[in-house]
Amino acid sequence: MRIDKLSAALLPFVFCCNFLSAQNLATEQVDVIKNFDARLADSERFRLNPKLPPLDSSSKRLDYLIQSRVPSIAYPAPRIKPLAYATDQQAKQYAGFLQAGAGYPLSLYLDGGYQLSTTDKSDVGIAIRHHAANNDSRLANQRFQYSQGSLNGKLFLDQGIAVKGGATYTRDEVHFYGYHDQNQDRDSSNLLAFDREAVRQRFSVLDLHAGVSNGEQTIGDLNYDVNLDGYFMRDNYASSENNFTLDVRAKKWLQKKNPLELQLVADLTRFRDTTTQKLNNFSFSPSYTLHTDALRVKLGARVASSADQFFFFPAVEASLGLVGNLVHLFAGAEGNLVQNNFRSLSDYNPFLVSNPELRNTSYYHFYAGAKGAFSGLDYHAQLGYKATTDLALFQPNHDTIPRFLALYDNVNIIQLSVGLSGQIFDNLSLHGTLNQQVYRPENQEKAWLLPTFSLQVGAVYRMLDDKLSLRANLFAENGLPYLDAEGQAQRLNALFDISAGAEYQFAENIGLFLNVNNLANNRRQRWTGYPVFGVNALGGIRARF
Repeated sequence: MRIDKLSAALLPFVFCCNFLSAQNLATEQVDVIKNFDARLADSERFRLNPKLPPLDSSSKRLDYLIQSRVPSIAYPAPRIKPLAYATDQQAKQYAGFLQAGAGYPLSLYLDGGYQLSTTDKSDVGIAIRHHAANNDSRLANQRFQYSQGSLNGKLFLDQGIAVKGGATYTRDEVHFYGYHDQNQDRDSSNLLAFDREAVRQRFSVLDLHAGVSNGEQTIGDLNYDVNLDGYFMRDNYASSENNFTLDVRAKKWLQKKNPLELQLVADLTRFRDTTTQKLNNFSFSPSYTLHTDALRVKLGARVASSADQFFFFPAVEASLGLVGNLVHLFAGAEGNLVQNNFRSLSDYNPFLVSNPELRNTSYYHFYAGAKGAFSGLDYHAQLGYKATTDLALFQPNHDTIPRFLALYDNVNIIQLSVGLSGQIFDNLSLHGTLNQQVYRPENQEKAWLLPTFSLQVGAVYRMLDDKLSLRANLFAENGLPYLDAEGQAQRLNALFDISAGAEYQFAENIGLFLNVNNLANNRRQRWTGYPVFGVNALGGIRARF
């Protein structure tokens, strides 16, 4: 290849030489005078001293553009076995428990439950409870009886859906023994006396529940929960109430920690005695909560509707953590529309008349406070202001068999709540709560039969390797205001209740319990004319299996 290129390069030179020779020389004859004698002259030696170029110490950034390509490789996933390490031994789990006992005054107690199925696919359990007491020997018809049985379950389907449902039947029996209070103003020949059937009240309630929710985390971090609840309630005086509540909730997690929530509630109640009353409430509640390392801010609202009226309530809260868990400040505003139906009123006051007036209570609640933990103790303190419309108050009807009416008033309330709980020593734990309310009714003189002050303090001491635990509790409440038969404001006696208890686990599955209540034998009346039990005790056996 090199020879061919050299020949090509010399070809024009040879051509020119031939051309010049053709011009100057005769073509007939050429005489050679001397043969060409080429000699190589002596060369001069050239010395070269090489030097390295200067070092380049400058920093240069090189950008490489590489096209990524993920090869498709099929191989079986490896099975990784974790390293074993020692853990604390978990407490043994039991499927069922049963407590049975008796007490003074004559009382019977039974409480138990059993998990029929506890697997990854299902969770089904039953529960029963019965508690009855009879103090006829001291005060005629001072007795009660409470019985309840329930069946509840939850199934987890392969599609990631959880289906739940259940039924609960409750029978709550009380007696209107408040007529004894009127005998103080009567002579011995004109005392009021009634047999048991004349003063017995029995509430029978069947609760039904069904719902569906996501049983596992969804791909889009969207949680949903739909619940349909209903109850059918009857009393011993032909009053009845039915309720159906639909509660739909959805929660979308943004950035794994900030939830966007929506809630829709339809609460429908129908009460019948000689007339029919209805309370149908609807509400829609959106909110968004932002979390940072120390700050949590919730922004939301609730729009409610009932009887063609609309209500707008705030749902905002801000909390700030300071010094770790030592101090946590919070403040917020909320509100809602709450039904005062036959069930809620009689749960609070079981001596209610069977034909109460039903209304909704609307409220706006503004609050601020602090909570935290130090030295093993949790504390909280909150100061709030609540403006209510149609708050339920109670007033005796002053009948021969006294019962209570529900009356309503717009009431402004200043609230203070302080609480403390935790482990003082390894074997000693304490808890205490103080609540103070200041009521400002718009029309009534007082907030009739609503407590303004309550104090609850308790302690639990464990010993003998936690086989024996001792308890003590103190509960105090102010005397409540009420109107007497002449329309004059009166005040009931205050409550001062000291109780004690003990539990001893003498075998792995069997133990004993004993509770003694109202050691001060306080006969205070929570409801006008209805004194509470004096000293009372309940003890029995407890088993787990």
